[in-house]
Amino acid sequence: MEKAENLKVCKRCRKRQSKGSICQACKTELLSNFEAAADWQIAYEMERAQLYTSKYCRENEESDC
Repeated sequence: MEKAENLKVCKRCRKRQSKGSICQACKTELLSNFEAAADWQIAYEMERAQLYTSKYCRENEESDC
């Protein structure tokens, strides 16, 4: 098993993993959630944009989002 100091943290779920910036479970979930995406990187960026937009709309409720 990998030593804890050699493990990276998934950018999406914050779980420790041995390689990559996004764990395989998150990659699979991203692709299923964003079926229009060609690969997991595009799906990850789509999710980030969606989360940013929803946060912006909550903070600025007067505007039309």
